[in-house]
Amino acid sequence: MKRKLLCTILIATILSFTGCSSSNSASQNEVSPPANNSVENEKETSEEPQETEEPTPADENITIEETIVFEQDGIKITANSFDNSNSLFGPEIKFLIENDSERNITVQARNVSINGYMVDSSMSADVMPQKKNNDSLTFMESSLEQCGIEKIAEIEFSFHIFDSDSWDDIINSDMITLKTSCAETYVQNYDDSGEVIYDGGDFRIISKGLSEDTSLFGPSVILYIENNMDEGITIQARDTSINGYMIEPTLSPEIAPHKRIVTTMTFFESDMEENQIEKIEAIETSFHVFYTDGWDNIIDTEPLTINFTP
Repeated sequence: MKRKLLCTILIATILSFTGCSSSNSASQNEVSPPANNSVENEKETSEEPQETEEPTPADENITIEETIVFEQDGIKITANSFDNSNSLFGPEIKFLIENDSERNITVQARNVSINGYMVDSSMSADVMPQKKNNDSLTFMESSLEQCGIEKIAEIEFSFHIFDSDSWDDIINSDMITLKTSCAETYVQNYDDSGEVIYDGGDFRIISKGLSEDTSLFGPSVILYIENNMDEGITIQARDTSINGYMIEPTLSPEIAPHKRIVTTMTFFESDMEENQIEKIEAIETSFHVFYTDGWDNIIDTEPLTINFTP
């Protein structure tokens, strides 16, 4: 949508822009008609048009260098290009997957982050033996917007490769880092404003209030979670109540080491109606935190309260 708006602005102003820059309001391109308060204004003049500040594009021409990102056991994966124009869901990295092994394989992406934020993504490519497949890792536009990501500068992920027939694991790759053409100039802002619910040093949980968007399931609390540990963690909610009524929410984000996530703790509308809750005034919950790999327990917090002002 930003790209369509940008194109309209560029055509209307007959201007051409290049480079790696941030987005500004489109209203800067609007030019007011000249005032008609004297006869002199109607005469032909050679006055130059009023200078206006050039807008900066919301979606820049981001690129990546063609890079072999994985090669092992007869499986080779090359990152070919970055595409922000064709996907219905969000920008993509296009991969060429070559399978010179003797097994049917499926390649998926795990632990995907952009600019230090964990983001929702999609990739699952099947490749038969001695065959190739062009596939993409897609980043969900809604997730990028939720994190306040305006430009994609650094992408991290790992590959989970398994046998398509038996589902047996073949390889879980190390973390892979790709930097785009904006990596040297773009600085990501991390918005950790809100009510600090828990801060144990190793990780922080901050409430950013109730979501204004209507969920398909029910109301949600927006949470900013920061993992400062050297290992990945998973956080779940336990013993949760709304206005004194026990209601179980959905919450189970995985946060890679030294990454952040903006996620939601969501309650089902049916549970709200069953307990005759029309407005959320206070939520009491505790957090169960464990290592994503191995499931070893880290901490079960004391009951914590999130209050919402009327």
